[in-house]
Amino acid sequence: ASHVSVEQREWLRGLLGEREEIMTVALAAERLTSVCGDEEALDVLAARVLDGERKGDRGLGSSSALSVLAQSDCVRGVDLFLKCLHEGSDRVRSEALDAAGWALEPRIAEALVLELDDREPTGARSSGGAIRFCDMAAESLSEMISRAVVFRCDDAESLRDARIEDLKAWWTEHGGSVDWEGMRRKREEAIRQRDR
Repeated sequence: ASHVSVEQREWLRGLLGEREEIMTVALAAERLTSVCGDEEALDVLAARVLDGERKGDRGLGSSSALSVLAQSDCVRGVDLFLKCLHEGSDRVRSEALDAAGWALEPRIAEALVLELDDREPTGARSSGGAIRFCDMAAESLSEMISRAVVFRCDDAESLRDARIEDLKAWWTEHGGSVDWEGMRRKREEAIRQRDR
């Protein structure tokens, strides 16, 4: 395990402040949580995402912050991610759904399955028409389960609807037997191969 001195830890905690960009807060929270076991940093991060008042706290910054929560490997991080997904504005919900595909976390997968019934539009569009919350959930769930059922938001709505039904059927049959730890190891190995 990496060692972080008291000074380094305090410096990282200082990066959680209101004046810092959300990407900086996300990186500091990830480091404090993964190396120092300081899960309170995740509370600060989730509050920034849910607040979303600063222009820089939207888009890529917010998505990165949500990815840190979803991939934090602790119950608190997943709880906070799910809070953002369920209680956030439509923008935060969209960003959470977008970030969810890399989580490899069963509770997040179950939340995505529930979102497959939400036909409300997100406000975004693709070549296939209006993108709905169910489309974003389906795309992330498809990514999460290694494309066992391929889903693309830019397909025609009728094809997206059919694929959503395929995902629901796949989840009913296989969801309880997903080897999450095996999938994590496989993804980590793929990342190591890519980074060589």
